[in-house]
Amino acid sequence: MKTTLVTHLVTVAALLASAGACSSPEERTEDAGTPALDSGEVFTSDASFARDVGSERPDAAGFADGGADASLAPPAFTLHAPEERTVTCDNGDVAAFTDVDYVCRLEHRFLNGYVYVRATATDCYSSRWPIYTSEVQVSENGVASFADGYYDYIPNHHHQYIHVEWQGHCLELWTVASTLEGPCLPFDCAVVVSCTTPPQWLENGCGSDRSIPASCQLVKADGTLGAFPEGPSVCN
Repeated sequence: MKTTLVTHLVTVAALLASAGACSSPEERTEDAGTPALDSGEVFTSDASFARDVGSERPDAAGFADGGADASLAPPAFTLHAPEERTVTCDNGDVAAFTDVDYVCRLEHRFLNGYVYVRATATDCYSSRWPIYTSEVQVSENGVASFADGYYDYIPNHHHQYIHVEWQGHCLELWTVASTLEGPCLPFDCAVVVSCTTPPQWLENGCGSDRSIPASCQLVKADGTLGAFPEGPSVCN
């Protein structure tokens, strides 16, 4: 799925505007307008999904519970340790990027379970602008399956998001707890979007009431997971 940087920068601005209560007034003095882009600058996300025969239901070996809600079955992912990749960028820079692997907990009528995204840098515009290829799995009721989706990173103000398509519905996980420098915490909410290009908002779960809360953790360097944060996200 291809998406433009402009589309998602507008999304960022809207999310920040709708979630003004997520951090203190002192931390929310930034201009929520769209950051300036170089002429013709376009951000794309190339998603490629490996379908390894026999791995549609991986066991849960090596997965830490991490204090997950008891109403959800334990996630059924086999976690992989993130690796560092060396990539030659479009401008000739040679840069090293570590895999960005997240496990997120989400409770919504369209997806009630866990999302595991493995994002590997396979290209870059510059040493600060990686382009990722993603693999996404969803675990519901203790069964893990591959899903369409991707992780992407927007260098302007360091925003990131996860897009996942599951059983005919699309959701995006965002971070709206922000400071002047950008998001200060992992993904903390989700929005329901159309499964179109570009996606259109259908349900905003990232307002001040966090109507679609999410809880995410980066996979550690040793391939394990820490505890999921509880309660609303607030920048320190």
